[in-house]
Amino acid sequence: MNRYFIFTILAVWMLACSSQKSEEQSSQSDSLVNAQTPESSSDDTGAASTSSPTSDSSVAQVVEPVGKRSLISGKVKIDMLIENMKKLNSSYAFKDVEASEFNMTNNEPSIKLMLASQEGVPQFIVQYTKASNAVKGITILSPNFEVEEGVHVGMTYDAFVKIKPKSELSIDAYALNIECIYVPEMKYRVEFLTSDANRIGKYNDNGSGPVFSKAARPDGKVDRISMY
Repeated sequence: MNRYFIFTILAVWMLACSSQKSEEQSSQSDSLVNAQTPESSSDDTGAASTSSPTSDSSVAQVVEPVGKRSLISGKVKIDMLIENMKKLNSSYAFKDVEASEFNMTNNEPSIKLMLASQEGVPQFIVQYTKASNAVKGITILSPNFEVEEGVHVGMTYDAFVKIKPKSELSIDAYALNIECIYVPEMKYRVEFLTSDANRIGKYNDNGSGPVFSKAARPDGKVDRISMY
């Protein structure tokens, strides 16, 4: 009777140990799976997505630009026929405008101005003659275009002179509300619409007109770019 009782106690103890060991192994296995498997979450579409482990600060975060500027030459060029320009930019709306609407001057009655807009936003203005029906001048109004790499509406004076360090600012002799820098090799000029109260530059008068001395507002931004 005593032997039978001892045997029963021993069997119960062995069974309990075996069950406990099995539970420990199962728990360890679950922990290992959780450690190796990224946490799942649902995106806005309801589909499952995998969240990556949080990276440390030494890993660069790449941010893609919203859009890329294109060269204006891909849209319009000097001497291009108006008809061809419209075909090339079929998504744009075109209409004739007066120079005064855009703070411009036009002393040639034969020269007409045509505005190109996209979704109601002005992009550029072309000057043309009805006789030739060809583009004679271009004024860029939108920051979406570059006239050459890095040069666009909205850039600062300081940024421009870093690209063109030999540039010299001046006040337009025929339109005193314009400060400009002419780039002869590319036949364009960047323009700042200013007045005596907010000039980009400081000028000395040597008797023959204002001569640029130094920048007063280097953070002033280009308002438009004209090409001839």
